[in-house]
Amino acid sequence: YLPPCVVLCFGAAMEFLAGTQKRAPIWVNRIGLEWLYRLCKEPRRLFQRYIWRDIPFAIKMIFSIIFLRKVPL
Repeated sequence: YLPPCVVLCFGAAMEFLAGTQKRAPIWVNRIGLEWLYRLCKEPRRLFQRYIWRDIPFAIKMIFSIIFLRKVPL
């Protein structure tokens, strides 16, 4: 058992290391759009995660930074 402060999320890193999933091309990595590359490769699996869950979170973060001048935890 590990306390929550020690738990890390690896996401696709384990799949990349195991060789079951290919990484995006280097130029895609350099411009920070590997998430978009993965979404295009696996839209059915990743659409809900990237669009329905992450966009509302990003909007709340931007709103908080602009209007409240702090980052919510």
